[in-house]
Amino acid sequence: MSFPCLTALIVCLVLMSGVAHANISRTNISDTFEIGLEGEDYQYREPDLDKDVGGGAGLNATYQLNINKYFLRANVIADFFDLDYSSNGTGSKSGDTDYLQDYRLMFGRGFSLGKQSSLQPYFGVGFRVLFDSGKASTSTGAYGYDRRSEYLYIPVGLTYNFMVGRWGLAPTAEYDYFVQGYQTSYFRDSGFDNNLENHQNAGYGVRADFMVTPPIDFYHFTFGPYFRYWNIHDSDVQTLYYGGVAVETGLEPANNTTEIGLRTSFRFN
Repeated sequence: MSFPCLTALIVCLVLMSGVAHANISRTNISDTFEIGLEGEDYQYREPDLDKDVGGGAGLNATYQLNINKYFLRANVIADFFDLDYSSNGTGSKSGDTDYLQDYRLMFGRGFSLGKQSSLQPYFGVGFRVLFDSGKASTSTGAYGYDRRSEYLYIPVGLTYNFMVGRWGLAPTAEYDYFVQGYQTSYFRDSGFDNNLENHQNAGYGVRADFMVTPPIDFYHFTFGPYFRYWNIHDSDVQTLYYGGVAVETGLEPANNTTEIGLRTSFRFN
């Protein structure tokens, strides 16, 4: 098991044990399951080097266990993207397919501000995995390669729930503290002795959404816009080998990712 996976598992167990040992009545336990679709505009950029831009869609599912005023929330996001690549030095290409999975476990507490409003601060652990399928040749004949990106992070956020007439509104703001990133560039597929495996140790993420619940009695239907952003610094430098000889060094350049989209969901109690 890799270090990021082991760390994520330990944090999850600590959060779960905190709920289990809380001095609360078991008579006030409930749970909800929420699932929906999302579609977005996606942009990945390495400033002054290259960019991937396009659209994406996928699923967003959440299971929440409520124990009195506390909650434990597990969230999974699974998206795919159809992207166009362009670079200052290696040309361009279309039709790259990326796959994103984001696993999040969060612990929080609700604070009532009256009959129709409340605050829900939370924190937890997240593990984001992106697979970039980039083997096809570019317009200049440069040959691409596949890449896998892993982020371990700690989300800290706040949701404000309130009513306007019969409409429910729930804006959320979140800061994602970047713990560690791990990048694998699959150069073995191009004949090299090894893949390039780089570690990233600095960066941050932010995300926000504004969910709206209309006054209709249909599985607690909600919809709203969302925004997700990552800013990651240069990785460490590793060596690439060919025929047993060191031929090149490489790093994962500083980059940023922006996702802006619309999400819908249905809740089941």
